[in-house]
Amino acid sequence: MLYIKEALIINNSIKILNLKDNYLGENSNNLLYLKEILILNNSIKNLNLSWNFLGNDENNINFLKEALQINNTLQYLNLAENNLGKKEKNILYLKEAFLINKSIRELDLGLNNLG
Repeated sequence: MLYIKEALIINNSIKILNLKDNYLGENSNNLLYLKEILILNNSIKNLNLSWNFLGNDENNINFLKEALQINNTLQYLNLAENNLGKKEKNILYLKEAFLINKSIRELDLGLNNLG
């Protein structure tokens, strides 16, 4: 993910980033890199992070929260099937992110055991 980060910080032509089913949640450095991408890249409008086990480590969602509080270009975010309901702090971090982020127009939180 480090090399992808280095490229996407410079490349401002990509509008859609699909990272579905890449086990990003298994190493919180991946979300730290993604945080940097979302803060420094102003072209990505659609981000698919589904099926990445992000909810297994609350640091992942904290890094995502920090990025979403700064990013103002992302319009679609797919967080489906990430086991976000596993830890209550995950939901609190997302709440904090979406209280500040006003650019996201569509959010998919399906299959996360939130109830």
